[in-house]
Amino acid sequence: MIKSHWIGSLIKEERVKLKLTQKELSRQTGIGVNTLSSIEQGFSGVALEKIEKVLSELGWELDAHPYD
Repeated sequence: MIKSHWIGSLIKEERVKLKLTQKELSRQTGIGVNTLSSIEQGFSGVALEKIEKVLSELGWELDAHPYD
């Protein structure tokens, strides 16, 4: 199981690496700055579709596989 704080850290790291502010990423994704902040801080309760959209904009994709 992936923890929400891990995904949030990854998103923030990639955003900073690309020299994007939260405001710029917000414009690119159509997701509010407050929601982006919540994602980066690892708060649960953010719709998976929004997380996927942010990851996609940063060049990542979310993939699920069954446990072995």
